[in-house]
Amino acid sequence: MRIEGLGPIGQPGPKDKKNDKTAGPVNTPIDKVDLSQKNKKTGEAGYGESLKKALAAQAGQLENSNQIRQRTASGYYEETEVLKTISDKLIDSGELKDVVKEYQQLSKLKSIQSTEKPIRQDKVAEARKKMENGYYNDPTNFDSFAQKIIDHFGL
Repeated sequence: MRIEGLGPIGQPGPKDKKNDKTAGPVNTPIDKVDLSQKNKKTGEAGYGESLKKALAAQAGQLENSNQIRQRTASGYYEETEVLKTISDKLIDSGELKDVVKEYQQLSKLKSIQSTEKPIRQDKVAEARKKMENGYYNDPTNFDSFAQKIIDHFGL
């Protein structure tokens, strides 16, 4: 499609000749739209084909969605073989790197927590009592504290 002759803005068009107060004929170009067969074909192939492709892609996605819904409802994805295939593809795709990393960190944290000794409430109560009595503020006990800290951390 080709558009020609968009005249200057504000000039009177063909209908406005009666209201024109200037003497003589007005030389305003008339807009022209060319819809030759050649231009029609180009237009259809350009915009029309891309629209058809977009609609076909959308229809394909809808079909895939319907197929997934049907498989889910039938229990297809609960089969061991299917689960293994899907999990292998997910792992190979690399899309789960962040999830796997987080899982590994949580696993390490759980293993550390399971190997920790439980908190002995009797020792905590004893330490609180000593703190209230000023035992830890006594300079004569500092050497003993320091040695215990060094032994505990292996320094």
